[in-house]
This record gives sequence, structure tokens and C-alpha cells, in this order.
Amino acid sequence: VSMRPARMKSIKALKTRHESSKINNFPSKMAQRNIRTNIMRSLMVVIGIAECTALLVCGLGIEDTLNYGESKDVSNMYSCDIMVSYNSGTESAADNITNIEGVSSVEEYAQLPAMLQGKLTANSNVTILPDNCRNFKLVFNKNEIAISAKTAKSINVSVGDTVTFTVMGNTYHGIVDKIFDTFTTQGVFLYKSAYPDIIAYNTNAYVNIDSRFNSNQIKDEITQLPMISQVQTHTEFIESINKIISST
Repeated sequence: VSMRPARMKSIKALKTRHESSKINNFPSKMAQRNIRTNIMRSLMVVIGIAECTALLVCGLGIEDTLNYGESKDVSNMYSCDIMVSYNSGTESAADNITNIEGVSSVEEYAQLPAMLQGKLTANSNVTILPDNCRNFKLVFNKNEIAISAKTAKSINVSVGDTVTFTVMGNTYHGIVDKIFDTFTTQGVFLYKSAYPDIIAYNTNAYVNIDSRFNSNQIKDEITQLPMISQVQTHTEFIESINKIISST
């Protein structure tokens, strides 16, 4: 049992707590002193942290935007199992591809270089789609045209404006029904039925396969056809888009 009076104990405990509190508050007091002493440097540190945070948030936002754009492009324009490009001079390879076991459908389309004219003029592409195309799912008036936002900006047109386009030496006109964002394909899109006199040859095909078959095996067989330039499975196409996005 301690022989000290109770008051002596309480004074000592209070002193100990006070000293401990002073030690614990020392870093905070030093930080406050440094901030007051170096106001500009402290302000620059705060601004630097804020800017880094803003860059991080913007970076995540850009990534989300690119991912959204990629998924939108794939679902609207490249939903098929295999995409095929033809050699120059090939007018059609649909029969050859359809004869391959496991192929369920082939939709051919043309994507040709063109001179576009709105309020301004620019070189781009015109994509000519077959009627009732199941693999191009962007909805627009089939008697008019759709145009990518980047292309619309380059020739300075809006919805309702007329675009003049020259394909293979022949000139046509179309009213803009839809302007849409896309990362992968630029230019004007139209349906063949709206331009029955347009002179064009097929350059590409959307290919879908039976679910019982492997797309890589079908790809290998299509690649062996003499009129084929390039073949990509749906998976390979997405990977190629990701490489383009990661390099930008």
C-alpha cells in the first residue's frame, strides 16, 4: 500500500497526462508552424495534390468513355462472329463462304473511298449496306444517310443537311438523318435500296456461324479462299480495338 497521500498521486497523474498530451500534439504544432512559415510552399503542395487527384479522376473518366464507345461500336456495327475483307477486284464471295460447313449466314457490303461535300469538303468512306442488314444495328431512315460525328464535323453538316458524295466517279446526294459517335469506322452509311443506281462492288462481309462450330476453324477455312484478303473473329476484332485504344 502506498504511503503517499491521495492528492500527491492525482497531481502526478495529471502532470503525466499533460506531458503526454504535449508530446502527442508536438507533430501537429510543428506542421502548423511550418505551414505558417512557408505559406507558398504549403499552397503549392495542396495545389499539386489537387491536380494529381483531378488527373486521376479524368483518366478514369476517359477510360470509361473509351470502353463505352468500344462496346457501342461492337454492338451497333460489328456484332457478327467473323468479319471478312475481300481482295481488290472481287465482286462477291458469298457463295464460296456459305458453302463452308458451319457458316449460317453471310451479309456482304461495300466500303469505298469517297469525296464528301457539305459546307466543307473532305475525303472519307461511304459504306453501302444491304437491305435488312442484321449485323449493322444502328437505326436510321433507310431513304437517307447516317454519318459519323467526326466526319460530320470535318464537312460541317448537321441533321437535315444535304451531303454530296462522289463514289467511283459518280456523284450522289443524301440528307443526313443521323449523326453518331464511333471510334472504329468513319464516313457516310447508306442502304443500297435508297441508291439503286449506285455503282459499287462488295468489299467486306459479315459472317455468322452455327453455335456448334468453332469460329477459329471457320476462319482458317475462309482464309484459304483465293478472293479473301483478311479474316478476323469477333474476339480478334475486340483485341485490335483495345490495342488501338491503349496506344492513344
